[in-house]
Amino acid sequence: ALAFEPGSDDLLGSGWFKLYRWPADGAAMQAIPTDHRGIINDLQFSRDGSYLATISRQTDSAVLLLDPRSGRTLHAFRKHALCGQRVVLAPDGRLLLSTSDDASVRFYRLPE
Repeated sequence: ALAFEPGSDDLLGSGWFKLYRWPADGAAMQAIPTDHRGIINDLQFSRDGSYLATISRQTDSAVLLLDPRSGRTLHAFRKHALCGQRVVLAPDGRLLLSTSDDASVRFYRLPE
């Protein structure tokens, strides 16, 4: 997955266990470790860029809110039974939705 960071031209991508940042200024790519234990399948920034919603698949089905700079877990939600597919943040910033190969859609209230 790929997403531009709000308020920046930096590009964030996902892979096995890590996020990858490509700075717009041409600096070297940065590998950012996370608590995911599988491929980070999808990511979405909050409107203000202060956190990143992520979901993983393969050996993990975790739904996490991460600090996009450090990769630190800000909040962990209940895992899906099978591989995670997508995450979507509601426009009002209060809900996170996730989907999975287990044919479920989950709704999570975001911490305030």
